[in-house]
Amino acid sequence: MMIRHLLYGLLLLSLFSACSAGRKIRPDGLSYARLGAGMPKEGRRRWRGKDVRDTLFLEEGFAWRAVVLQYPGGKVYVESDFLGQETINRIRIESPQLHFRELRVGSTVAELMATFPEWEVTDIPSFERLDLMPLAQPSLHFLLARPETIPARVKDIDPQARVVAIVVM
Repeated sequence: MMIRHLLYGLLLLSLFSACSAGRKIRPDGLSYARLGAGMPKEGRRRWRGKDVRDTLFLEEGFAWRAVVLQYPGGKVYVESDFLGQETINRIRIESPQLHFRELRVGSTVAELMATFPEWEVTDIPSFERLDLMPLAQPSLHFLLARPETIPARVKDIDPQARVVAIVVM
């Protein structure tokens, strides 16, 4: 009887882990969309159990395809490379439902600094964003709304400023 309860407990734990695994951001992407993997076929209406739509980004003479997935609280953009547009090159997460460790869209700069000690700060004026990249995880980029005064160091940013998107590239 005790073994049966233990087995049920392990089964429930594994099901819970499987459900939450799809919400984890990894340094190489998401469980279903990894950097370097193939893009989903154009025109698909569903992918990985979610409704999706194709879109095309045009910027500074470049064009690339993206697949948009709707999550509670925001979207996830799985973006292709510029040339063949068949490979996942970048993933932009705008939903607080997905997380890297305890960090997610909506996390504060103070929470970022408590997780990673060293950061690189890059101003992206054309998108009105500030890009914070942890030196320990250079494939992750935590985007903030661009402040009026551009700080040179993460320590100079308002600790209550919030992440508006996470980019894996």
